[in-house]
Amino acid sequence: MKENFYPIVVSALTEEDGGGFVAYVPDLYGCMGDGATPEEAVSDARNAIIEWCAEMKRLGRDIPLPGSCQEQVRAERSKIRGLIEALVKELRQVIDAQNRVIDAKDKEIERLLSTISVLQTELRVLDDEGGAGAARIVTWIRADRGAAPVASGPVTRRH
Repeated sequence: MKENFYPIVVSALTEEDGGGFVAYVPDLYGCMGDGATPEEAVSDARNAIIEWCAEMKRLGRDIPLPGSCQEQVRAERSKIRGLIEALVKELRQVIDAQNRVIDAKDKEIERLLSTISVLQTELRVLDDEGGAGAARIVTWIRADRGAAPVASGPVTRRH
């Protein structure tokens, strides 16, 4: 097994962390090196790879293949994408349900506005007749128990 096959990630350390560079090997949990320069950190990480693999052999543990971390990341990404797709589908269903409720409420609002329009027209008639049509309206309200007929024609709403 060649340690050069394992990808090594190098990052600069802050002055608070002592400065220099750290190099870690994503495929080998906990395997890392450090140095004053990126090259020194990589060299230290290569030595750490050899020691890490030797210790795993001594303990009888499996040694991950180079690139295995990337496969795990791909699998996790795929899982997350699947979850996102499922959530988007569920969100669309919720939005569609809300839109159906809104449409039903809009129809109810249109019906109420139409009823109001009819009643306003009847009120104008009463005002114009000076009360002569009051008996007609009272009879109409009693007969329909308050349900006004739906007027035809355009209705405007203000939001």
